[in-house]
Amino acid sequence: QQARRDIEIRIRSHQLALLDRSAKGIFVNVVAAIIVAYVIRRDLDFWVLAVWVGTLILISSILLASVARHRRHDKQTRTDMSLTVRYLHEHTIIATFVGLAWGGFLLYNEPMLSDWHVILVSLTVMGCVSVSVSGLGGYLPTYFGYFLGAMLPVTFVEFHTPLNGFDSLGTLLSLYALVLIFNVWALNGNVIATLSLRAENERLADSVLVAEAATEAAVTSKWESFAHLSHELRTPMNAVLGFSDMMRMQMFGPLSPRYLEYSECVHASGSTALGLIDNLLEMSRARAGDLSLDEAPFDPVILLHEVVSEFEHDAIAENISLEVL
Repeated sequence: QQARRDIEIRIRSHQLALLDRSAKGIFVNVVAAIIVAYVIRRDLDFWVLAVWVGTLILISSILLASVARHRRHDKQTRTDMSLTVRYLHEHTIIATFVGLAWGGFLLYNEPMLSDWHVILVSLTVMGCVSVSVSGLGGYLPTYFGYFLGAMLPVTFVEFHTPLNGFDSLGTLLSLYALVLIFNVWALNGNVIATLSLRAENERLADSVLVAEAATEAAVTSKWESFAHLSHELRTPMNAVLGFSDMMRMQMFGPLSPRYLEYSECVHASGSTALGLIDNLLEMSRARAGDLSLDEAPFDPVILLHEVVSEFEHDAIAENISLEVL
């Protein structure tokens, strides 16, 4: 359920982003209104046309201001469902008012317009509604708010106003509206499917990032533990090396040849173990990026003897003879 809710939030967020990106398309309505106003200027008073065009410009400004606010809260809309839905409702309300500006203008002023000008406004509304499919079709409530606000008054006018030679225009508008509805419904289904896939991919990518961060933290913790353990082992190992060195040097009295050989083996094994501890420390430093190259001379013969001593018991178990020539 949490995964499904996360995907739903992402889908709504992407739908909001689509509407925000298509917001500039509202100026198509403004430009179309200015052209229509110029063509029908002889039928209506100037102030009527000015109020109508000014209303569309005002609504356009409100939409752009709303989009700017959405973008400032872009990160919040990806996680806050209520905020995203509120911004989607803002788009729907604004789109509905744009549609009503067209439909209401024709419905109110139809008695003063000539038949040709009524047809011109109707066809312009149809064109704007068609163009808006690609921009608003990703979120059906916004598109249908615009569609119904514009097309219902226009269709009503065409059905109830006798137009010379265009008696079937209302029927044609109705059929065209049905075609638009089916098209936008199919488009919306494709958009939702695409956004769902994108949201699922984003959720999986986020899960991978979280898993990688957890793995990185676990690896870091492991090497920190190794470094701590290595420091803890160095103290007793230094004691072993110190006492075995004292025995080799026979500081407190002579030793039999056998015990002297044993002290040599203890010292050599302790040195090997200390080398392994130092390797662990170096690996932990390398993991932390603190490893530096320490160049120093060494005697290859001594190194070979140490290697032989380290692997001598394993070699004997496999009937292999190791010796330094």
